[in-house]
Amino acid sequence: MNARKILLTILVLSWVAYQLYLALITPLHPLLQQPIHLVFALLVVLWYYPIGKGYLRILDVLLAVVLLGVGYYFIHETQRLQLRIPYVDSTTSWDLAMMVVVVGILL
Repeated sequence: MNARKILLTILVLSWVAYQLYLALITPLHPLLQQPIHLVFALLVVLWYYPIGKGYLRILDVLLAVVLLGVGYYFIHETQRLQLRIPYVDSTTSWDLAMMVVVVGILL
């Protein structure tokens, strides 16, 4: 097995461990649980279906780093996002930027 398949296996097993933790031990708040799940899913898709060969692999790595940044943002800002009152508290520019990044990657 090459390094790419080993990393993909580690990523998938980490995702399975995360899902088992949520199911068997304790669920997290949905505003924390769902973004982490989405980041795992998109990372698996990026590694299983790379964009291309050669220099296009740099784009795969860049998107993976951006996704990890989005995951970090949601973990770091989870308290503020959970306590935010919709239509009363304004969204920050980082909230909007993360939304644009995730929607852009999904498209």
